[in-house]
Amino acid sequence: MDYSSSKRVNGNGEGRLRQKLKKQEIERQDSLAAIRQGKEFHVAGVGEPPEEMMEEADFVQALTELSTSIVEDITETSGMEFMDVGDLIELRSFGGSSELGIFIQPPLQKNGNFLFLTDSGRIKTWLTTGMVFTIPKFAPAESVELLRKYLSQISEGNDALMLDPPRHLTKPLTDKIREFQKNALNVFSSKLPIMERLYDKFSHETEARVISTHEAAKVIFPEGFENHQFYALHLALMDDPRHFIADSGRNHKKTTEFEVRSRKQLEVLRTVTEWLRRKSVTLATGKIAKKHSDVIESFAKKAATLIDKSRELRGSQEDLFKPVEQIPMTEFAWDENDKAIIEFLKCSLCLYWFQTSPFAPHYPQVLKATERYREEWKLDLDLLYIFLMEIGVYRPWENRYRFSRRLPLPYHGLSEGADALADKVAEVDKDAEAAWQKLALKDKMESFREDITETIYAIDDPSAEEIDDGISLTPVSKTESWVHVHVANPTAFLEPDHWIAEMAKEKFQTIYLPEKTFGMIPRGLVDYKWGLSSNRPTLTISVKINNQSGEVLDYKIRFGNAKNVKRLTYENFNTILGHKSTAKPFTLVINPPRDPITGDIIDHNPPNPVVQVSPEEVAVLEQLRNIAVSLKKYRVSSGCLSFLNESFRISINDHPLNPSGSNSVDINSDFPILYKGLPTLAFTRCLPPTAAHETVAEFMLLGGTIVSRFLSTHKIPAPFRSHSIIRRHGAADIWENVLLPERNEMGLIDKRIIRDHFNILGSTRLQAHAESHQLLGIRADPESGIGGYTKATSPLRRYLDMVVHFQLQQAIHNLRDGLPATQNLPYSQAYLEKALPFALTKERTIRDFQQAAEKFWVWKLIRWGTLESKVIPGREHLMPKHYTMELTSKNQYLQASMGLIKEFGVTMKCWFNDEHTHETAEWGCTGDVQIDESMWSRVKVNMRWIKNHPLNKGMPPAS
Repeated sequence: MDYSSSKRVNGNGEGRLRQKLKKQEIERQDSLAAIRQGKEFHVAGVGEPPEEMMEEADFVQALTELSTSIVEDITETSGMEFMDVGDLIELRSFGGSSELGIFIQPPLQKNGNFLFLTDSGRIKTWLTTGMVFTIPKFAPAESVELLRKYLSQISEGNDALMLDPPRHLTKPLTDKIREFQKNALNVFSSKLPIMERLYDKFSHETEARVISTHEAAKVIFPEGFENHQFYALHLALMDDPRHFIADSGRNHKKTTEFEVRSRKQLEVLRTVTEWLRRKSVTLATGKIAKKHSDVIESFAKKAATLIDKSRELRGSQEDLFKPVEQIPMTEFAWDENDKAIIEFLKCSLCLYWFQTSPFAPHYPQVLKATERYREEWKLDLDLLYIFLMEIGVYRPWENRYRFSRRLPLPYHGLSEGADALADKVAEVDKDAEAAWQKLALKDKMESFREDITETIYAIDDPSAEEIDDGISLTPVSKTESWVHVHVANPTAFLEPDHWIAEMAKEKFQTIYLPEKTFGMIPRGLVDYKWGLSSNRPTLTISVKINNQSGEVLDYKIRFGNAKNVKRLTYENFNTILGHKSTAKPFTLVINPPRDPITGDIIDHNPPNPVVQVSPEEVAVLEQLRNIAVSLKKYRVSSGCLSFLNESFRISINDHPLNPSGSNSVDINSDFPILYKGLPTLAFTRCLPPTAAHETVAEFMLLGGTIVSRFLSTHKIPAPFRSHSIIRRHGAADIWENVLLPERNEMGLIDKRIIRDHFNILGSTRLQAHAESHQLLGIRADPESGIGGYTKATSPLRRYLDMVVHFQLQQAIHNLRDGLPATQNLPYSQAYLEKALPFALTKERTIRDFQQAAEKFWVWKLIRWGTLESKVIPGREHLMPKHYTMELTSKNQYLQASMGLIKEFGVTMKCWFNDEHTHETAEWGCTGDVQIDESMWSRVKVNMRWIKNHPLNKGMPPAS
């Protein structure tokens, strides 16, 4: 909404009625198009959802999560959330409106959305992300089946019959919905005073907290609650975004979590809202509320001056492409009122998804008061973000995704606790040796350790910061070998309640952003003692393998001291074995560093180190590669299915000539900080996984499989990962007769084939007992529960791997001492069963967070690269004239569709150049797109589809 003006349209009653009827007819036609074409449909009248929301409903989101990881070759699925027919679902629109619907059937088309019956008796489709609340098995099965049978018999063209089924079929279902709504609203009214006191119970003075609806329900309904009572509480929390901010739809359905604002922040928001409200009243009535008006006017005047100075410093377009220079504006120090207004504006940037933003009517007043933004500009969140950069609160390239309160990063003004913990880590990192002595950590597994003398090959990227695994080989015969997977072992020195372990639990994973890596455990201790290196402790998983078949013949789990670790890069490995690819990765550097004297571009990429290996070592590496291929083929014979996805790396450096320079800014600075120049932005589109990547991935999978076998044999609960396709809608037949036969000998399948059937693929599960992982081709015995898969090879960067190690260590102590393996385990079965669903959601949250941050920098890359190619001599051919997009969501001609930009591996909005091109473009096809200058967002990048590519088919070659 544009808050700069307010106009009335169709002021007479007849005009309003005509407009309403026209709107209803448009919505009816859109609904039919959604049902017949299988497109994503959003309810008219609530505005366009944000691009982040469109992506989550996108096929690309599923592909991202289903893709074969280059590092671990693990197919993690969670793309489509499946419901049972007859479930009651709350359907929410971006902006806060909602209605209830009974899930009737899956899409009529392969690429479609789900059908629901609403309380009005009409059929609707809905975005998967808008399904935020579920009550399983709500509707009688016989009533739903009658309606489903009727819908299946409707022929093409009978529009009214599709949208408005006969009342005798819908009435039993709609009556049940209405009765449920009535009961929920009665509870809402009667319990509202108690619900309104929830904030006082759960809020903290200075820190944001997170609660779930289940936790709140235990307070409101201590004797237990029914579904309609739980839904009433859900409504109360969703309707109060000033105190409770809901997680995104995709996660909220699982977690039911809300962020609870701190009392300190809430007081600031109340104060500034009152200032702005009174200023608004002053403008409307002409009466003076001088105290409140002066505060806003004083801030706006200071902001306007800073905006002028910022634009002056940024200079011409050519001046942008110079090294970064920081200009502290100490003479414009923020006073307490300024800081309160800035905090209010930061909170206004929050994306409220399916709630109504309480600040949307107010923040535009601040922007308008500066008189620095043209009347025709839309005073939206993008402009607010630019405003905070122009006044020196954020850098001109600040990645706003870093300020998510779901993952509070240290020193971002998000969490005093995170800041204090980061200070503690910084002290450790400053002098790791002294910190080690002070911590006085003892190796609990020392009595089990044996010297490991064979050469361990730690294979990773040259820029890798956490080396936590390696592989080695002990030949037995021409047909058999012992393969060893060696893993860093920090948990041997920690108790689960040690502050370092508790910190790892809170962080959950190392977070990799283009600007900076936020480690899970102190980097100093990783470098000094825990990273895999010579003369360091290891957990070693030894597996006896049939070299040809890939069959596991025997295994041992040992604790050792690595005596000889040799670091190799993936390129080293491939070169040694003659697997070096003739193709080169696509690399693009924006504003590259230049020699200050000559002006020549400086290559700041780390060189690939040269490693000397003996003929004997070459033979070992060749054998490891051959065994990895056999292991993969063994999994393929068990039903493994995978495909390759585009991947890329992106890095940013605002101190390109000083690698130790900080990518941070003092978010809580007492004065504005303005900037000149731009940072260096480097993008690399990676090649498909090489022999080295595949070899390492296969052995890491083997390590997790063997640890899972050991744990499940001894009935030890742990974070096991399982997967199966859905067991309905003919999925088994599609799996057996369509998907598996299309694989090549290494289990790879064309993405286009997966795309047509991704609805059947189900989701990865985290649970405390072992089951089969169908996509990985890893089995567990259904009767004994022995087998399955867990992750165990990255305890330096994944907390759940640490949990596995803690369980494993205690079990091995128990077995040596003649005790039951399950005695005195750090984590019980009951605890893990309760915690693991939330752990899986946190994994997805972190992955979404990292992907959003990467996409932000791709937007910057395209914007800056396009500008640099126009204004800097010699850089005219920096960017391509057009890009290739794969259409992943096709909407009506004049509405935004979505597609995957193949060059950069991210999704973007696109509009079609003409109606004919739109009609002939198929979901999943590719075409040429260009940057749409007419719809050039101030932050994001939009594309225009100009040409369809001919349809082509083909299978990926065998590795």
